Amino acid sequence: MFIDRLNEILKFKKITGSTLCKMINMPNANYTNWKKQTPKGETLKLIADVLDVSVDWLLERDGAPEPDEVHLLENYRACDDAGKETIISIAELQA
Repeated sequence: MFIDRLNEILKFKKITGSTLCKMINMPNANYTNWKKQTPKGETLKLIADVLDVSVDWLLERDGAPEPDEVHLLENYRACDDAGKETIISIAELQA
């Protein structure tokens, strides 16, 4: 369910529902409403963007990357060639 995923990422990022609502300029009551009904369209995209996750992940769609996978990929892309080789070597050792 959407609210379970939302609460998971809020806990991970140490953000409250109230803080999230402030971040996206919405009343706190919206968070309560999301416990019963998934937000639509632009609101859903705004939540995903602010929390740095995909809409697919929030909606529990198959194949959606986990937030730590996205973070790892961002770090990989920021590395120079030597750093990328190190990351690949470590991943291969752990697989």
